[in-house]
Amino acid sequence: MANEKGYRVLPQGGGTPREVAEAVNSLRRGKVNSVITATLKANATSTTVSCIDAHPDVWVGLMATGNLSATDLTGVYVSTRTAGAFTLTHPSRSASASTRGYVCLVMG
Repeated sequence: MANEKGYRVLPQGGGTPREVAEAVNSLRRGKVNSVITATLKANATSTTVSCIDAHPDVWVGLMATGNLSATDLTGVYVSTRTAGAFTLTHPSRSASASTRGYVCLVMG
């Protein structure tokens, strides 16, 4: 069975040796299901990102995906982590700059 990104999901009770090998080899190649994209809200100072893997102890890394995102990166931080979501606090920008996107790596 695979999830929406195509990564193997092993059954709760374990998988066949072939399924386990495929999952482990995917992990070794960096194919982990812990990446989500986020676009910061315009005219706001925070954006909540829904993520099934989020919880209060999760680590969230950010990578800017454009020029405006890179410019703001030093002012963007994870201010809240809860079950199912995390909040990015950021500088407010006008609607014309609403394409400030990030790739978020969620670990933990």
